[in-house]
Amino acid sequence: MVSSNIAPLPHRLTAPLPHPLAQCDTVGGETMSDDNPEAPSNPDLEELEREVEVTVYQASGPGGQHRNRTYSAVRLKHLPTGIVVTAADSRSQLRNRKIAFERLARRLAEHFHEDPPRKPTKKRTSVRQRERQERERESQKKRTRRPVDPSES
Repeated sequence: MVSSNIAPLPHRLTAPLPHPLAQCDTVGGETMSDDNPEAPSNPDLEELEREVEVTVYQASGPGGQHRNRTYSAVRLKHLPTGIVVTAADSRSQLRNRKIAFERLARRLAEHFHEDPPRKPTKKRTSVRQRERQERERESQKKRTRRPVDPSES
């Protein structure tokens, strides 16, 4: 039983604390928080899901009935590029879906990766002279190995 003459304990915190991760992520100098409706959660994944045709099918292999009788394998086809990725690693369709999207993102990154243009290089004059002298030395060696032609003397 609580008697009514005991005063309630004063609260040290008068306002709720902000979420610990609310100001960790910054984009373009602005802080992203849960209150910001314009903050994208993961725009690449959402855009990727719109460009993909998802097919589920029965996986095969070891794992028993949980794997062979359920539609847990996932096949993703990226419609703009035609890249097809499958995942049947797990007995969980959700986990396979996540794995397939990770693989597709990796394959798309490889597909759209462009090597930086190569800068043509020119050999320095000293290097070209040294190579020419080496070729002349080798040529001289080979000339000395030839049999002596009696008609030349």
